[in-house]
Amino acid sequence: APRWRGLGVGKALLAYAEREASARGAVCMSLMTAVTNHRARDVFHAAGYLTLGSAAAVYRRSIAGVMMLKPLGEPPSTKTAH
Repeated sequence: APRWRGLGVGKALLAYAEREASARGAVCMSLMTAVTNHRARDVFHAAGYLTLGSAAAVYRRSIAGVMMLKPLGEPPSTKTAH
């Protein structure tokens, strides 16, 4: 709803979902939003989500979707023990 825009509600909910997912063992979060939803895409990019690609006509009026992904927590170490 327009009256809630800009108050950080979406950002707070996203951060909460990420913390919960991480606490339950998830290593990444993925989502899809409409290619035309620039405000949401800006929030997701600012939160560290990367654009993976798009899917044609997944929303009403044949609007494409944008798939996004964010790794959670520390990435696994690539160092080997000596």
